Amino acid sequence: MSSPFLRNVYEPIPAAGSLDLAPLPAPWPVTVAVVARDEERAIGRCLDSVLAAPVDAVLVLDTGSTDRTLAVVAERSDPRLEVVSRRWENSFAAARNAAMKRARTGWIMFVDADEWLAPGTAELLRPCLSGFETDPDIGLAALAPNIIDADSGVQYRDIARIMPTWSLRWHGAVHEYPHVPGLDVVPGLLGVELGLLHDGYRPQIAKAKGKRERNTVLAARARHDEPENPRWIFFALRDGMWDMDSAAIVELCTALTGADRRGRGDRHSPESYHRRALAHACTRLAQLGDWIQVFEYCRRLDRMSPPASPDTVYFRGLHELFHGAGATPAALLAATRARKDADTVARSGLDPQGRHLDALIGAYLHELKGRDAANAYLSMCHEWTDPFFDGSRRRGRSARDRRVSA
Repeated sequence: MSSPFLRNVYEPIPAAGSLDLAPLPAPWPVTVAVVARDEERAIGRCLDSVLAAPVDAVLVLDTGSTDRTLAVVAERSDPRLEVVSRRWENSFAAARNAAMKRARTGWIMFVDADEWLAPGTAELLRPCLSGFETDPDIGLAALAPNIIDADSGVQYRDIARIMPTWSLRWHGAVHEYPHVPGLDVVPGLLGVELGLLHDGYRPQIAKAKGKRERNTVLAARARHDEPENPRWIFFALRDGMWDMDSAAIVELCTALTGADRRGRGDRHSPESYHRRALAHACTRLAQLGDWIQVFEYCRRLDRMSPPASPDTVYFRGLHELFHGAGATPAALLAATRARKDADTVARSGLDPQGRHLDALIGAYLHELKGRDAANAYLSMCHEWTDPFFDGSRRRGRSARDRRVSA
């Protein structure tokens, strides 16, 4: 497949084989679907953005708003705009699938209420999609635009958002993904040069909407429905670990060692979930001070990502900064080498963009070369925040460090 808008193939399209997936006559209708609940803050911006694009329909599927969301929608009089109210079934897949059933046969693009089209995307949307419409197997593929954090500029490039309406459906109560109903086939995932901006995970917004608590409950539900699926074990850990002790975290990581079958239609392998789970677990375990378990998981991560995991560089560096000798030239060199190796960074279970390593390098530079050197480096990096860094600035610094940075 060749298209000027094709950025990357994250998962190749499987052959349609005997499936009847004959493409529609071009051009296909394009529906934008917005699943919303209590989104009065952002939904007007979202709708103004997508209604400025040459799409055929905009479907707002409201799952029980009690604020002014529906009033804000009603202020738009565009005939392409339709509102459907639906009971929330504790499943994002169910809501998205309901929107797909309501949409016209063709393309559907999901835009969250806290998102809006990036500059230029409205003009490029039709030319981009039309280039894929002649592929006989495109019914088994989803497209992934760049989803860009409006504050930090960090991009998420492999999240499915656009797909044909007649062949794929969503699966999972949360962290849902596209699959082929009734078949154990992994759909293709194609990165395309379209962009969405979002701001819904600003800490104050996420806290006000209770997103972490909601996701924890939904991940537990997904795991209950498919207890051996490694995807749900991983997300149960990642979303819920901040309320767990060491024993609960170890229990979930141990469960992943026995979950060795890929979930139906999931493009990620059990080993991938295991590796990512160990990296995230180390963050919470380090926060709890359980460094013995952190070092055990670091040894496992190194075996899974030879010769060394970028995440073990990070956690061992944290231990030296907070509990050991502090920054050393050798540690700075090791972190810098890991950060420069794109293949190494891509294996990170914490952040394949390497922001955590940048924060660590910034902390090393601050101790070894001073505030100006650290600031000069961090000014070129995207920010990183976790229990040890806030916006790539080290938390819990010594009194001496605070005086230097004052």
